[in-house]
Amino acid sequence: MIRIVEAASLQRHAVSLRQHFELRHAIFVRERGWTDFDRGDIETDQYDNHHAVYALCIDADQQVIGCFRLYPTVLPHMISESFAWTVEGAVIQEPDVLELTRFGIKKGHRGGPVYLELFLGLTEYCLHNGISGTTALIRAVRKPVMEDYGLSVRALGPLLPIDGEMHLAVHFAMDEAVLERLRQRAGVSGSVLEN
Repeated sequence: MIRIVEAASLQRHAVSLRQHFELRHAIFVRERGWTDFDRGDIETDQYDNHHAVYALCIDADQQVIGCFRLYPTVLPHMISESFAWTVEGAVIQEPDVLELTRFGIKKGHRGGPVYLELFLGLTEYCLHNGISGTTALIRAVRKPVMEDYGLSVRALGPLLPIDGEMHLAVHFAMDEAVLERLRQRAGVSGSVLEN
């Protein structure tokens, strides 16, 4: 199940949100070495504020095992402020396009259904909220995997080395066709979003 946490529900989901920041620390600080964002046992940056929307994959034991963050592209965001050089032309800054960052899955759950469930949750959330697409900076090796799962991925710039790996700025289109392809691939017929 995917739990959406927005400004209005931060207090109600404080425990899950804390788990999510701890998971981000495990992935982005301990595994990937992003020490600039180390806050003890959690990982945060300047975009963790009341404009952020968090999607948390919750298991049967109410533990957070996957996550991502969405942020308005009309505000200064990660690509516009730190990675504009990865985009050919103007950085997308539209009210119906959000930036997708901090996509991560707990060790032991990678390579399985959590990956698809997170993208299903992303697509459902966007469709419910009039969002036509998301931008992201991804590892280039993930693009064909994402396309194989049914996502519509458009490169916004060239392949570029970042931290020893090739990365790519991309745009994900969010529409009913993408949702249907993801559901078929996942073998899911209903919503993955928490009521």
